[in-house]
Amino acid sequence: SNYNTFIGEDVADGSLNSATYNVGIGHNALTDLTTADSNVAVGALCAENITTGAENTAVGTGAMRNSLLAGNCVFVGREAGGNGVITANANGSVGVGMQSLYGLTSGAGNTAIGFESLKTTAGGNYNTAVGYEAGESLTQSENTLFGYNAGKLIVSSSRTTLVGAFAGHN
Repeated sequence: SNYNTFIGEDVADGSLNSATYNVGIGHNALTDLTTADSNVAVGALCAENITTGAENTAVGTGAMRNSLLAGNCVFVGREAGGNGVITANANGSVGVGMQSLYGLTSGAGNTAIGFESLKTTAGGNYNTAVGYEAGESLTQSENTLFGYNAGKLIVSSSRTTLVGAFAGHN
């Protein structure tokens, strides 16, 4: 393993095997890393379980914490993408805000911007939610939600577009 930068206690202390161009800063950042390349993890417990997922950026305590294989993801904020993003099928997802896409395990191409946006989405694909708690409970695919609490209580809906504060709230 070459061209890596690791700073902090228990950072990348797993069995590195040809992992290159990784940056881990903070307690337990990238701790299980084995062969993945080009990951950036800044924050305690950040991306700590990634083994082979490559080209991820995780910033914030616990961001991408339990991820294993996902690649090309960006998560910024405390526990953003923190509980999931387990499979490689979650590639290309972006979460910005505390606990945005927190429960994502296998959904691809999701974009969540705002506190707890798409928080419990696990396997939904290609959702876009922008706003505080937008789509917080959504579990399906291909939805577009913009605004404070837009679609917050919707659980099962596909190909829905909601715009405005509390849009689709009832």
